[in-house]
Order: sequence, then structure tokens, then C-alpha cells
Amino acid sequence: MKFNKLFSAIKYCLPDWEQRVDAAHFEFRKWSRTTTNLFFSLIALFLAVWVGHAAILVLVKYSWYLLQETQVGISFLTNRPASTYLDIIGELNQDILLLALRLNRDTLMSCLVIGLVTQFSCVRRYFYDGHGILNHMVWVLLSVFITASDKFELNSYLDTNMAFFLYFFPVCCLLDACMKFSAKLLPEAGIVFKAKN
Repeated sequence: MKFNKLFSAIKYCLPDWEQRVDAAHFEFRKWSRTTTNLFFSLIALFLAVWVGHAAILVLVKYSWYLLQETQVGISFLTNRPASTYLDIIGELNQDILLLALRLNRDTLMSCLVIGLVTQFSCVRRYFYDGHGILNHMVWVLLSVFITASDKFELNSYLDTNMAFFLYFFPVCCLLDACMKFSAKLLPEAGIVFKAKN
């Protein structure tokens, strides 16, 4: 009985409430489907970048061992201080798959944070969307520097130049996908405050 009075009051105040609820339900289903598809494509991209990054690190590791056996490599090792190449040797002697997983995980987290912050603060719309390749390269370099300066799980002796080298490939691959995902996941602050008023 109470529900009949409630529905009659709603129909009196909003005669098209059923169409509004159906439209909101349709928009929510469309948003959730798009977000789910973007999430799974982001996960697939993450796994592909992980495997590709591990392959690149294996290639670098064996190229480094090959360089050490040549005359140029011997000259490099004798003329440089030990600290310049001990970082390289220390990182490449780890488990490559685990190292690539940690680097890609840190990259994914920092790119998602960058994407969410720039999306909510309306920076992404004005400075990222619809701009050319040079602007995107500036964003990639900025993201690499932010990620490399954090060095979430890497050893503290690793300098920023080495971290920049290790994070460059995953940031190049994951940044755009993270920006697109955060654009679908979170509204801009202007839209939120406009809807509140």
C-alpha cells in the first residue's frame, strides 16, 4: 500500500521517470561494458609488454656479456669506474622475468595514477587529447621521470639514469592505454561540480 502511494507520487512529480530509469540503466550498462573491455585490453597489453620487456632485457643481458668479451668492452671496463657498470650487472643478474614484472607493475601503477589525476583535474583534455606526437613524447618523458624517480621496488643504489633506461619501454607502451582507461573510469572535476550545482 505504501509503495502504491510512493509510485503515484513519483508519477505525479516525474511523469517520465520510467524512461529516465531505463535510459540511466542503459547508460550504466554501456559504461560498464566499455570499462570492462578497456580493463581486459589493459591487462592483455600489460602481459604483452611484460613478455616484450623481458625479451629486451634478456637481449641486453647477453649483449652486455658479449660486449665484455670484446676489445672495446675490456677497454670500457678498465677506463670507467666500477660504479658505472656495477648497477647494470646487478640488475641484469636478477631473475629477468621478475625484474620485468616489477618494472611493468610500477609503470602501470604510476601511469594509472598520472591518468586519474590528469583526468580529474581536466589537464588531460587540454594538454593530452588531440595533440601531436611531440606532445605525447613530452608526456612519455614526464611519466618516465616520475616513474623512475619513485623506483618503487628497485634497489636504492640504482641511479635515476639506469631507472630511466629500465622504465622507458613500458611507459611508452602503457601510458596511452592508461590514459584512455582513466578517461572512461573517472569523470572530470568540472563535470562533477557542475552536476552538483
